[in-house]
Amino acid sequence: MGRRGGLTPSRSVRLRPGTASGLRRRGAGGFLRATACLSQDGRIVGLSILDGRTVDLMMVDPDHHRRGWGRHLLRHAEETLLARYSTIRLETFPDNAGAKSFYEACGWVLAERLEGEGPAKLVYTKSGTGD
Repeated sequence: MGRRGGLTPSRSVRLRPGTASGLRRRGAGGFLRATACLSQDGRIVGLSILDGRTVDLMMVDPDHHRRGWGRHLLRHAEETLLARYSTIRLETFPDNAGAKSFYEACGWVLAERLEGEGPAKLVYTKSGTGD
């Protein structure tokens, strides 16, 4: 198995772009929309969805936590987005201590707290080198 999408997966885990509706595509207004899946033995163990300059969703199966797959998936998302945008963003819930620690350890910076309708969210940002 070779490099795919900027990652070098192990022999048993691979990254595959796409969903049932297609691979990378431009959404309304030319924004990037992309999905990446980490799979192992034919089972999806991680998923990221990018929308514009935002990591809209990122999940790793709890049975596969603390194995480096989240870091690989996030790095792939960062490389994809920072190739197009100088600053990128993601959101998480204030009570999600594990996610907050993970994003901060990966160099993301807390930018703001969103409150209003629905649950509060924290916005994290990351900028490309030289920004």
